[in-house]
Amino acid sequence: MDYVENTHEVAERVKRWWGKYGNILITIVIIIMVVILGLQYWHKHQYKVASQASIAYENLLSSTITKNHVQTQGLANQLMQEYSSSPYAKFAAFILAQQAVNDNKLPLAAKNLQWVVGHAKSATIKAVAQLRLSRVLLAERKAQQALAILHEVTEINMLAMADSLKGDAFLVLKQRSKAKLAYAKALQAMPKNSVLYEYTQMKLYSL
Repeated sequence: MDYVENTHEVAERVKRWWGKYGNILITIVIIIMVVILGLQYWHKHQYKVASQASIAYENLLSSTITKNHVQTQGLANQLMQEYSSSPYAKFAAFILAQQAVNDNKLPLAAKNLQWVVGHAKSATIKAVAQLRLSRVLLAERKAQQALAILHEVTEINMLAMADSLKGDAFLVLKQRSKAKLAYAKALQAMPKNSVLYEYTQMKLYSL
């Protein structure tokens, strides 16, 4: 008899608990399921986008090999517009920038490199774009703008190159003493057996 009463009491407690918290529990379960399904969809979507971007980039590389500039331009723009968050879009912008340099269209090259600087999530890719952009600006004799870009380089492995380019910028501005300091600072961070070290040292000694 006690067992039956205890069972009945437990059942009543469960009923009361369910009446009080049942709707909340159901809502939590639904939310969890929605989140899980949403994450699964997001991962599938990301994989699909990455695959499409990869195919577009492969086609882009093929077009550069065959020197089909029109197709290269179209595919690169597609990557930059439709897949701007992917690394392939940044590589595409680099290709466009190099093509523009080869065609002596320096403002266009600068525009594409500035796009990489603004969209790169990788500090290394951003730094590479900053260094290349500064070279283009120096070729345009825009030394002050180049210096502004170089001062923003934070990637530690790129700082020596940035200092070397600062020296070039100071030379354009006819500030020889600042150029010497920049070259000397660059040399301190460069491996002494590297070609870059020898080149920077040569620039320093020529002053």
